[in-house]
Amino acid sequence: MTGWRIALAGVLALPGLAFGHARLVSPPPRSTTIGKTAPCAGIPRTSTPTVLTAGQMLKVDWIETIDHPGHYELAISPANDQNFVTILGDIPDRAFAPGTDHNDYTTMLQIPETTCAACTLQLIQFMSEKPPGQQYYYSCADIQIVAATTTTTVPGATTTSSTTATTLPGCDALAGYERATCLIAGTTTAPVCGADPVDARFQAAFDAALGKVQATLDKAVAPTTPPKRARRLRASADHRLAKLQRKGVVAAQRGRIAGACPQTVATLLDELRAAVAAIS
Repeated sequence: MTGWRIALAGVLALPGLAFGHARLVSPPPRSTTIGKTAPCAGIPRTSTPTVLTAGQMLKVDWIETIDHPGHYELAISPANDQNFVTILGDIPDRAFAPGTDHNDYTTMLQIPETTCAACTLQLIQFMSEKPPGQQYYYSCADIQIVAATTTTTVPGATTTSSTTATTLPGCDALAGYERATCLIAGTTTAPVCGADPVDARFQAAFDAALGKVQATLDKAVAPTTPPKRARRLRASADHRLAKLQRKGVVAAQRGRIAGACPQTVATLLDELRAAVAAIS
């Protein structure tokens, strides 16, 4: 047996390690080798973390190369692979489309506001058909969360006070399905209008409706969805958003949303409908 084959056989013999199943693609993982040892398959930290901004929306990609029923979870450790907090749980697994040998996954998650120098993004694959003790695979990426940058406007001749604006990376660089997913995730993880008054019932109904829009779009872009059905699903998502726009107008008339909130809601829904229209 040649040297490289001996080395490969040694790696494959290690308990709980594998090159297949599911692993992170972006942000870059510590290794393309995954394993069943929590929390990061026994892979140590690297010296090249992905630097992120507190509060930003992050696009996360991963690939599944061996088909298993179950779900995925995304979690973040604030320091040194300890005290992981689940950010997105129970992300549905999709069966492989006929004739394909893998699934590509993409989702958006909001990075916590707390900064950290040695934090970790963790992907967990749960395989529902496996016996207890063999149901999980882990893939980790090293990240660093830094404070959002601020821009200060210096008072001019006619200005009596300075203003400070915080700039956070958002969804502007994305398009179509990814932009819609980013906008929905950013909206449903915080009050839709920030500090402006919002009736709790409207907020709950708004979040629920956007959740249904997201589920519809997920089905529309699934590889197994026929083109004709995908078009109907996109039309259904747009119809639901248009209905939500009308509800926003009624909520403003009845005082359930106030201040700048009616315009915020209208702008968001216009952007979402444009993003849906751009999905091909």
